[in-house]
Amino acid sequence: MESRYINAVEEVQDYATAVRWVDKAVKMESERLQNSGGLKDPESYLKAEALRAAWKRVQRG
Repeated sequence: MESRYINAVEEVQDYATAVRWVDKAVKMESERLQNSGGLKDPESYLKAEALRAAWKRVQRG
């Protein structure tokens, strides 16, 4: 496990790769939040949207 982490750290030397990884993680997590709550839980939808909005703010600086 540790060697995989070291390799991943070595691979992420450029900003574009890191942004792609975080973008994918944000999308997956927001979809998971949205799907876990379904239509009956508006709080899950709000959490997913808040996560997406926070990532957009980070990207814009």
